Amino acid sequence: MMTAALAVLSFTSCEKKVDDPITIDPPVEVQVPKVDATVGAVTLVVKFDVAPCEGYDILFVGKYDDTNWAFGTAHAMQSIGDGWYKIVLLPGEVDAETGVCISGRPIQAQNGEGEWSYDWSHNGEDLVLVKGGSDANIADSGYGEINLSFTEGDANDGLVIYLESKKWNVKPCASAEAYNLTLKAPEFCGQEYEIEVVGSFEGWGATPVAMTKNGNVYTATIQAKSGDQIKFRGHVAEPTEEFGAWAVQINGFDAENDKWNEMPNQVLGDETNVTFDWSDPAVYSWGICLEN
Repeated sequence: MMTAALAVLSFTSCEKKVDDPITIDPPVEVQVPKVDATVGAVTLVVKFDVAPCEGYDILFVGKYDDTNWAFGTAHAMQSIGDGWYKIVLLPGEVDAETGVCISGRPIQAQNGEGEWSYDWSHNGEDLVLVKGGSDANIADSGYGEINLSFTEGDANDGLVIYLESKKWNVKPCASAEAYNLTLKAPEFCGQEYEIEVVGSFEGWGATPVAMTKNGNVYTATIQAKSGDQIKFRGHVAEPTEEFGAWAVQINGFDAENDKWNEMPNQVLGDETNVTFDWSDPAVYSWGICLEN
């Protein structure tokens, strides 16, 4: 009886309080699956913390293995369990300027068809390098999107790189809903253009939505999803090589660097009635007006 009592007292005295900090030392490492290297190729292994939509494949869209940034020729990543997917990327034609022979990113697609918004988050913090490779393999594409890039040397070494993707940019299985957009624009300087909304919701110019004009205020309703990206542009009836379809856009003034930049893509959220007040001439201007 004495022994049993002591055991109970000992257990009670070691009990942690709810608010006590818990320190794990050493830190717990991510357990990666065993994947063999393929000499002459880069093996990409990615864990998607948010599962892809049911019925959707994960394509690796990019430039490799004679593919060229097309959904129809992209290869699907293989599920290997516990949220991990892999793909063996064979080098394609080496870029003469950059030396890059493999580049691209995973995108959700159904029946081989995807949409550029259905990729992993465009925030680099949501893409974690776990093992293999280096930060040089993860880079901004120049359009605010994350691409993976590998050299011929990476392939020759049979590189295996493990990544964790914390979230998808947009889930293609989500239902589209009506977004009511209002753009308060700066004044035009001379010729005015019909203003339209383009973005990931319609294929970036495949079927732009015209906006209704009332003074310098433009409105439109589009069918889109939270996470979709949009831009406003002036409709150019006859684009030329020098004066393309994207020539008429709103610029914002970057006071820190004393220069004007095209307004970046705007990301839609849960709020479906959205107003963009870009009317202040000290801060916003149509880019074409800055050139005149």
